[in-house]
Amino acid sequence: MDFVGIVSAHQAAVVVVYLGVWITVTRLALAIRPASTLRFLSLSLQREKHVRGAGALFLIAIGMPMVWAGLGNQTEPLGQVLLILGLVGIVAFSWMVLHPGSFGRAFSELVTRPANADYGGWRVLGITGALIGLAIALVGWRNL
Repeated sequence: MDFVGIVSAHQAAVVVVYLGVWITVTRLALAIRPASTLRFLSLSLQREKHVRGAGALFLIAIGMPMVWAGLGNQTEPLGQVLLILGLVGIVAFSWMVLHPGSFGRAFSELVTRPANADYGGWRVLGITGALIGLAIALVGWRNL
């Protein structure tokens, strides 16, 4: 099936701006309040039904729009990047839906820190992620 032409470059750019803003907002919380953010994420993903719900939400709100926009613009570099990242996202978010226990354990091991831990690395990761999100949004904005 030929998807070229179904999605305009403008629509793909809107998806990229949306993705960039989403990345920026979620990473800023980690940069500003790493302990609270990690505690919130850890508590939010303790139950399998919450992991499944988050995976389904991300699958619908992030993975599928990226693939949709990428399939319609396979001749453009932006479309190719969207397609690849969207497919990777669909695999990751499907893992959350299909195997919530293993995802929850892996995530919990990653974010669990002692009470007196230094969160400098998490702050740097949050700031770096926010800057990457802004760069992604700017790429989409320039393609509008």
